[in-house]
Amino acid sequence: MAVVTGSGFKPGEKVSLIATNDLGAVMLLAIASGTATANPAGAFQVNVKIPAAMTPAGSPHTIRASGDLNTTGLGVVVVVNKNPND
Repeated sequence: MAVVTGSGFKPGEKVSLIATNDLGAVMLLAIASGTATANPAGAFQVNVKIPAAMTPAGSPHTIRASGDLNTTGLGVVVVVNKNPND
């Protein structure tokens, strides 16, 4: 699992997280709680499962956070240590 945080969303906005792997494949990240919802300040923090398709440690991956009220954001995550059971 990894923790993903974001801000700048509208309060109560439902956020989807999409990542790309080294080959450019797009993957919807599975959120442990099922949903990411922006708090009253427009921020969220969720645990996500790192897909097997996100290759080994040290590889940067772009994550796009997309809200259901048309707010978007981009970030980069680097897998530091991947447990195959997570």
